[in-house]
Amino acid sequence: MECVRFEGMIYKQLETRQDLMEYFDNLQYGARKLIEKVGTQGYSAETFLKMMVQHISSEDCFILVVLDDDLKFKAFMFALHVNQSLHPWTEVIGIWSEPKIGMKVKNDVNKLFEGWCRIRGATKIVTYVHRRLKHDREVPGMTFYKIWHKPIGYQIAGVMLEKVL
Repeated sequence: MECVRFEGMIYKQLETRQDLMEYFDNLQYGARKLIEKVGTQGYSAETFLKMMVQHISSEDCFILVVLDDDLKFKAFMFALHVNQSLHPWTEVIGIWSEPKIGMKVKNDVNKLFEGWCRIRGATKIVTYVHRRLKHDREVPGMTFYKIWHKPIGYQIAGVMLEKVL
């Protein structure tokens, strides 16, 4: 388990089931809180945790936990690297933090995460936004959505975001 300290916070990358079990209760709590915010879009907390358990031993799994100086769990990030194409990418499955912690640690988490992605050859990072969306401007695929998906009952529930590496 890799561990790094920046400005009063400890960042641990979990790599084994034993690592995962050490923080499982905290991850379960965070996953439930994350799903409460998302509502009916995205994964259930159970599916989210099953994915962690299923993939934790893979080198393509990124689970980072953030602890304070007292070793209290404050946040996590979960992502999977997809290496099945000419242009591999990494997909962020979920991020959760206690209030006010996310803004404090986001730059350090992102620095560690992007480094991990680059080592694996990712060409981009993708994630989906399921809450607090404002669809007040055209997004890619909107025309197809309007002529195909919307007439048969689909609704916009999120937006895919990507960062080219």
